[in-house]
Parts: sequence; C-alpha cells; structure tokens
Amino acid sequence: MSDGQRPDSTGPIAPSDLVVAATLPLLAIVARVLPESRWRPVVSFLASWKPLLGETQRSQLDRIARGLGLETEAARRVLDGFRLAHLEERLQVLKERSSSGWHPSIEVEGEEHLRDARAPGRGAVLWVVNAAIAGLVVKKALHARGYSVHHLSRPSHGLSSTRFGIRWLNPMRTRVEERYVAERVVITEASTVPAMRRLRSALERGETVSITAGDWARRTHWAPFLDGRVRLATGPAALAASTGATLLPVSMTRDQHRFTVTIEEALPLAGEAGVPAAIEAYARRLEAWVRVHPELWNGWSSYEPGA
Repeated sequence: MSDGQRPDSTGPIAPSDLVVAATLPLLAIVARVLPESRWRPVVSFLASWKPLLGETQRSQLDRIARGLGLETEAARRVLDGFRLAHLEERLQVLKERSSSGWHPSIEVEGEEHLRDARAPGRGAVLWVVNAAIAGLVVKKALHARGYSVHHLSRPSHGLSSTRFGIRWLNPMRTRVEERYVAERVVITEASTVPAMRRLRSALERGETVSITAGDWARRTHWAPFLDGRVRLATGPAALAASTGATLLPVSMTRDQHRFTVTIEEALPLAGEAGVPAAIEAYARRLEAWVRVHPELWNGWSSYEPGA
C-alpha cells in the first residue's frame, strides 16, 4: 500500500472552467428542446471541436493504446468516445434539472446480492465503477428501488477541481444527484475522520454506503491490471472489513438510451488483513468491464502500463 492524497482543489480557476461555463447554456437548450434520441449528433459535433491534444490527453491516449493493445488511431477513437460520453453526461444532468426531468430506462441486475447483504441487518458498501454517465444513473436506479444510500463524495466531484469550479460549476451536478441519496458525505483533507465516522455509523445501523472506485485517498494499493497496474483507494474495502459490511462491486452499461446497473457478487473479505486481496479481486472485475467499455472509464490516469 502507499500513501498519497490529491488536493481538494487545483487552483483558483482554469481555462477549462471558462469553456464549461460558456457551453453549459447551449447544452441546456439542447437538453430541453431536443429528445434524447437527437442528442448524439449534437454532442458528436461539439466533440469534434477539440484542440490539439495537450499533455494530459497525450498521456491518456498512450495509456489506452498500451493497456488495450491498440494502434494509435483505434486508441484515439476510444478517447473521442470518452469526450462524447462526458458531453452526454452533462446533457443528462441539465435535462434532470429541467422541469420535465430526465427519465431514462434503467434496469438493475443482481439486486438480490444487495438484498442478501442487508438481510442480516448488516450494512453494504457499494463499490461503484468510476464511469462517465454512471454517477447519476446508479443513484437514480437505487433510489427508484427504495434504497437509501449514503454516498461518499469530494468537493471536486462534478465539472471542475478548481476553487471557482467547486463553488460555481459543480453544484449544478451535485444538487441533482443529492435528490437520489440519503446524504452526500463530502470528504476533504481536513474532514477525513468525521466523514468516515458518518459512513461507519450508517453501516453499523445496517444501511447502504456507496463509494466510487478511484485513487483519491491517503492510502492506496497498486493492483495488477491489464498489462500493468492500477492504483485504488483502500477505503471501501477497509471500511467494509472494519464494520462487517458486505463489499459489492457495482457497474453500469448502456445500449443506446437504455442503461443497466449491475450489482455483482460480494467480494471475499477476510477481515482487515484481507483488504489488499479484496482490492485485487475488484481490479480483476474492473479490468473485464474496461476491456468492453474503455470509453466510459474515468480511471485511465490511475493506470500505469507495464514496462
């Protein structure tokens, strides 16, 4: 395991904040006026307006190519799909904010795994794939089925990690998602202990906690992944181990405008000593999902290709 923590914000403001702020009104009109079946041509057009790849995008392109064994052009198509998915996600959020709301078709598979986990009165930790579009879809799906979920989040969740973005842009998304959770527990460098206490208390009451799989944490673990390794926060597995909660991976797939949220079988977790093994077991399941849906995965920056 290793120690490390990303800052709660990356600076006062970034050029990308201005781009987002300028395009949101246009996307809001598209979301309200056009049916969802007409969104794809619009976002495809907007996604084609991209500058030359910056250092971050070039690094991501290289990781995609090496991780999936793709030629550069094929990897670029995956990267283009990644941009497209994020624009679609913004349209979904903006549609949800409108008076008519967003009402997608969402199926839930494997719900019995969550029911079984909660049956003895114990809590459940949902380890949710870090995917474009998944955030709102998973929350809506669980809420529609009557689950009250306590979701762990960060100030940078949404559209930006700058202080300007956290203050003015991110609430456009977080306020929508908060409709579908019991509470949004925000964790920062200064509030790690109180936030984890709140989640632990919920699990000890037999409730459900959801945490997105990522590497934003003080403690992380490198797990074998594709041809290299991926860094994942130890928190979800450690929290489940220390409370006796069941650890359930959650993924999302889509077919056109229909979505499927899958609650997978519980990960084996032999106490706190079994946390690294549980993380590596999760990474194997994540790898299978990423190979099919590489354009949806937000975690390419946490992946380190092999030599």
